[in-house]
Amino acid sequence: MTACMSGQSAMPLSDKKRYISNDMPQHAQNENTSNPHNVQHAAIDAYLGSVSKLRSNFFCKGVDSFLKRIIVGMSGATGQIYGIKLMQHLRSIPDVEIHLIMSEWAKKTLLLETDWTVEKVEQLADQVHPIYDMAASVSSGSFPREGMVVIPCSVKTLSAIAHSYNDNLIVRTADVTLKERKNLILAFRETPLHRGHIRLMSEVSEAGAIITPPVPAFYNNPRSLDDIIDQTVFRIIDLLGLPSEHSRWEGPLFTVIK
Repeated sequence: MTACMSGQSAMPLSDKKRYISNDMPQHAQNENTSNPHNVQHAAIDAYLGSVSKLRSNFFCKGVDSFLKRIIVGMSGATGQIYGIKLMQHLRSIPDVEIHLIMSEWAKKTLLLETDWTVEKVEQLADQVHPIYDMAASVSSGSFPREGMVVIPCSVKTLSAIAHSYNDNLIVRTADVTLKERKNLILAFRETPLHRGHIRLMSEVSEAGAIITPPVPAFYNNPRSLDDIIDQTVFRIIDLLGLPSEHSRWEGPLFTVIK
C-alpha cells in the first residue's frame, strides 16, 4: 500500500469525481461500438486503469495504522451493482482501505446481472478474502476497522448474522464487527417481507446493526438508474462517517402560506 508523498496534499473529492463517473473515455467509446457489451467492458477497463493511477497517490508506506479500513461483504442477493458502486466511491476517498469478501452466489449473480467479471470487481478492493478463509485477518476483533457493509445482503446472510451462525467469512466478520461495537450496515435486498424477515431485522438491529435497504429517494430528481443507485450508496458512506458529495435535502424552495 502506498500513500501521498510527504508534503503532497491529497486531491479533493470534487477533483476526483471524474474517476467515478459513468461517462467512458472517448477512446473507449470508439472501440467495438457495434456491440454494447464490448463497449461496457471497454468502459470498465478504462475506469480500472485510471482509478489505479489515482489510488497510488493516496497512500505512503509506514502509515497503515492511520488507514480507515472498510470491509465490504457481497452476498448472493440481487443488486450486485450496489456493492460495485460502493467500492468505486470508497476508492475516491483518501486513506480508505477496502477489504472485500464475496460469496460464491454473489459471483454467480454478478455475472447474471452485470457486465463486470469477478476479477475486475476484485480489482476495486485493496485486499480480497476468500469466503471460507476463517483464519483471515478480518475475522479477528484485533483487526482494526471503521466498519463493515454487507451489500447486497441476502435473507440467508441476514439470518446467519442474526443468529451468529458463523459458517463463512462474511457472517463471522459481521459478528466480530458487532461485538467490537463498530458500524455494521446491512443493505437488505428483499421484498415483500413476511414476519420472519421483520423479526430477523429486529434482532440484528437490537444487536447494533444498521438496516439500510436500497430504497430510492426522489427529492434529488434522479435522471438515471445510476443516480438512484448512487443516492443509496452515498447514504451508506454517510453512515460510515466518511465524506461524500451528493444531493442533500435542504428544505423546500417556496414558503408555505397558511
